Amino acid sequence: MSSVIYMNPQTATIDTTTLIQGFKITNGGNVSNGGGMYLGNSDPTLSDVIIIGNTSNDGGGMYLSESNPTMTDITISANTAANRGGGMYLDNSNPQMTTITISGNTANYDGGGIYLSNSSPTMTNITI
Repeated sequence: MSSVIYMNPQTATIDTTTLIQGFKITNGGNVSNGGGMYLGNSDPTLSDVIIIGNTSNDGGGMYLSESNPTMTDITISANTAANRGGGMYLDNSNPQMTTITISGNTANYDGGGIYLSNSSPTMTNITI
């Protein structure tokens, strides 16, 4: 298994014009970071996305590294991290998050829902 969606561009730009919409992201795993989604140096727009039932060492549902996506109408639930950030792990990332539900995620150490490392997300209408 691997991350369901993996974005870590070396030569292309993934910015707000890249749209991920209407997806259910599930069953990703057996990776160090981001079982459901890994964003490295990527700033896509995510809308109407469900991230459920993914696993990894850190960021079971999502792992963001130096990424600032725009996220609207997102559900992150029933994801698991062996270490930190069962739902999300934000590392040097500052996403704009609106109408987000984070529930039923687990981590063995820190941040069952969200784990922040040098990150300051903008959050509006968040349910944890």
